[in-house]
Amino acid sequence: MIESSSTLGEELLPEPFCTMRRQLVELIDQKTRFGSANIHTKGAVRETASFNLESVYGLRSDVQVHKISGNFRETPHTRAASNPTASAQQDGAARLRLASQDLSLALGRQDIAWDSLRSGAFSLADLRFWTLAKCSPCSGAGSRTCSQCTGYGRTLCGTCRGTTQMKCDNYQCLNGRATCWRCHGNGQVLEVVSRPYTDSNGYTQYRYENEYQRCPEYGCFGGRIQCTRCLGRSLVSCTTCSAMGKVRCAPCFGEGSIKCGSCAATGRSGSLAWADVSLAVEHKLSYPQASPKELATIDKIEGGIEGLAKIARISSPTSVGGHDGDRDAERNTLRTFEVDLFRLTVECDGIPFEIVTYGPQGRWLSTGGVVEHLLNHDLSNIETALVDARRQGWLSRDRATLRDALIKVLASEINIVALTSTHRAGGATPESVAISEDYINRLENATSNAFHLLEVRQAKDLSWRICIATLIAVVLGWSIWGAIEAGAIGIMSISAGEMIRGFFARREMRLIADDAVVNAGVRKRGAVKSTQLLSTGVVVTPALLILVALLYILPSDHPWDGREAEPTSVEDLEGGE
Repeated sequence: MIESSSTLGEELLPEPFCTMRRQLVELIDQKTRFGSANIHTKGAVRETASFNLESVYGLRSDVQVHKISGNFRETPHTRAASNPTASAQQDGAARLRLASQDLSLALGRQDIAWDSLRSGAFSLADLRFWTLAKCSPCSGAGSRTCSQCTGYGRTLCGTCRGTTQMKCDNYQCLNGRATCWRCHGNGQVLEVVSRPYTDSNGYTQYRYENEYQRCPEYGCFGGRIQCTRCLGRSLVSCTTCSAMGKVRCAPCFGEGSIKCGSCAATGRSGSLAWADVSLAVEHKLSYPQASPKELATIDKIEGGIEGLAKIARISSPTSVGGHDGDRDAERNTLRTFEVDLFRLTVECDGIPFEIVTYGPQGRWLSTGGVVEHLLNHDLSNIETALVDARRQGWLSRDRATLRDALIKVLASEINIVALTSTHRAGGATPESVAISEDYINRLENATSNAFHLLEVRQAKDLSWRICIATLIAVVLGWSIWGAIEAGAIGIMSISAGEMIRGFFARREMRLIADDAVVNAGVRKRGAVKSTQLLSTGVVVTPALLILVALLYILPSDHPWDGREAEPTSVEDLEGGE
């Protein structure tokens, strides 16, 4: 522990305080526009922070029972028993006591790691107990009579119901008669016949005519003939049972008996039981009552117990309780995680700030707000400039004060990093903890409003110039071509003015910062479209009003149409007279 009320030089600071001060000075000199000349070391303190790790190791004897059949074969690791479950429970209780002793010996070792014991199997059974007896469902026969066919192996056909015949499967057959193939059910066919005709002179000639005649097919009456499938009986032999009336029984496959599933058709069934001892491990991290306030932050940064174990000094486990039972046992241990905290007190502008790092690698926890204190001068100036700009009113076009304040804010690299990347609290470098989330939110709001106001005010500055250019272009276009052409020229003039506004806006923003910073400063507030629309409206709206007014005032006819040419000579005057 090192403390002093006077300023300490860097040469008087031991490690890691010397490294902390050097990194802080480099951060201020390289990442901000301020110098580190006003940073003075006032004191250094080394502190040990402790975490309590309570571990609960639970042993449990789990009995597992499996069904076996007569196919079971005894091995050296099996033993016959009248009650395998009870025997397995007794064996599990004995092995649980041995496992509890082994666990106590393991936890009593000084070099055991906190995570060396994990949840899972702790002691597997080396002896299994079995029993076999006559199978009850089949009474030791290995099979039972099929209830579907009552042991005959064949059942009544479901199609013909034992009659060996079924309805004719010809879809055209109705009561043994089907549609005639020749007349297609009409009973008549169209035939070509030759008939003689005799005229008044006695001359006879033959003519061919189409005539419907009765269907010549044998047995065709009314367009239907005898069905060739059932031969007019409307019944055919059953194809399912091959006209036998019975089919093979499906459950027993025609054998009349079904193999017993309980004993695998061996006639004997039983059970096989054994007990495995499993281990369940649960770790819980807690903080002592008088612990430093930074412990919760360190725990969050390191990601819990596994991260803390990499940077902490871990003590040997101390037994704090447990119990033994027939089915389960428990052992509770307590370990201490010790993490070094390094506190360096510096003074800036007469205000003390405490810088905190931790761990053997000096991971930064806080810069104490000293960097944010320096940056806050520029941020306060731009916030004040924004307030003054709002007070100046809508017609104000002053940009110099706001632009200078924004340039100073963006002159610090750490502000640019905060705008273009995601801030992460806690890390290995001081940049990651230099500024707070509240400061970043203020920075985003201020830069977004500043970029927005600068672009709008530049649009105001260009608006009256674009209006004058539109007025001149419309009048010239009307005087030369007419009103319609003048309107088109006015619209093109307004479009060109909008393009010029965008060019000057981008050029001025690039003079302040690069595109990435400008886009980040505006997009994080979601104001890109609103800024562009407002700036466009400031330029386009007055120009459009002027264009509409001129087109309304100026006559639609060409100014020179209908005007006679003035006489230019004496002959013209005399001719006129």
